[in-house]
Amino acid sequence: MSAGRTRVAIGWDTRPYTPLLEHLHTGMRLRFRLTANPTRAISRPGQRSVRTALTTPADQIQWLLGRAAAAGFTIPVDQRISPAAPRVTVSATRALRFPRTTDSGARRDVHLRTATYDGLLDVVDPDALRRTLTDGIGHGKAYGCGLLTLARDTA
Repeated sequence: MSAGRTRVAIGWDTRPYTPLLEHLHTGMRLRFRLTANPTRAISRPGQRSVRTALTTPADQIQWLLGRAAAAGFTIPVDQRISPAAPRVTVSATRALRFPRTTDSGARRDVHLRTATYDGLLDVVDPDALRRTLTDGIGHGKAYGCGLLTLARDTA
């Protein structure tokens, strides 16, 4: 498995991804960035539930915190701010709308609201985090959402 970045006028510069995946262990603290499509399902009696975008930073952060354990990590708190202040921010949001052609050939618009998270995480389940890194997190993965990227915490 490889991860890559573009090189000017040459093509792709790829690096093996397996060493990073194998290096993960419980207790590691890492910086992360995630652009996701935080949503909630709203049920209506007698109808399918409707997926609705979360629009406030507080709701978007709660969405991430609610998925963290299953994704193999926790987000530490910043005691200097508050005993309950997670070390994550929503650094950007975007509302996206674009056409999509269905399998039957019909055209319909796709509406997504993305949130980009930046913060720290602590690895609690390396196997679950490996799955998260390779499978993504949340909905909207077909449209480029859900990719979690990691970097060493240099602080």
